[in-house]
Amino acid sequence: MRRHAPLAVLAAALLGAGCGGDGSDDGGGGRSGGGAQATTGEALFKGNCGSCHTLAAAGTNGSFGPNLDELKPDEQTVLTTIKNGPGPMPAGVVKGADAQKVATYVAENAGN
Repeated sequence: MRRHAPLAVLAAALLGAGCGGDGSDDGGGGRSGGGAQATTGEALFKGNCGSCHTLAAAGTNGSFGPNLDELKPDEQTVLTTIKNGPGPMPAGVVKGADAQKVATYVAENAGN
């Protein structure tokens, strides 16, 4: 049962996270404007998640949400968290292919 503890910690920490934007799909980097800057998992993470979450690979030092370098969540955990938006973290802060890009990026880079 201890193997599930990090997932519970992630879920609980995200309950108080309130991260993300206003639910728009612009990725915080102008995706709707056709710019390439918000098309990668890294850019989407920085624009939508980095103000709340610490992730060294992205150069973010969020002070509100959990430190993803410490939690090292797997891709499915990140994707589920993005989709459900526990607590004050808005559900669907990024959607569809963008959510998948962020989940992959975080899972591949957390703790590196």
